[in-house]
Amino acid sequence: MKMKKVKNSAPNVLFLDETKVHPALKEFFGYCLTKSALRYKALHNEALKKLNIQSHHLGILKVVESGPISQIDLGAELGVDKASMVKCIDHLEKIGLVERRGDLEDRRIKNVGLTAKGAQLLKNAKKIRQQVEDNFLKPLNAEQQKIFRKLVSLLLPDKRDL
Repeated sequence: MKMKKVKNSAPNVLFLDETKVHPALKEFFGYCLTKSALRYKALHNEALKKLNIQSHHLGILKVVESGPISQIDLGAELGVDKASMVKCIDHLEKIGLVERRGDLEDRRIKNVGLTAKGAQLLKNAKKIRQQVEDNFLKPLNAEQQKIFRKLVSLLLPDKRDL
């Protein structure tokens, strides 16, 4: 199933608090799923502030952890447009977590690699992520948490499905 951009004529709304939940809408699955994800993201970003990164930066670091990857491939893997990816990599490079390296075969390509500082920060960020996740899932018992984690991952398409 290939995801396509859909042109939407509806005006964009700026939410003051995307995590605010109205009780009358709790019966709507999509609403609850979206609000839960936004709440988790807000909690995660707040916890990551002390490391000077956000959750999307953590995603980049996690992908780059397995070895250098071109900026273009990194953006494609994460579904991020070129301009946004450059901006994120600029930030991570500026604070010393990644470095751009020229490709040996094609000098136009810039590969992104994790620095030693980035590897250490990634370890710390993983601990923070786990703490946020555990706290977020506290309303569920241990068995429910295990099931929920598995079910959520099943809702995401496999790379082969795209």
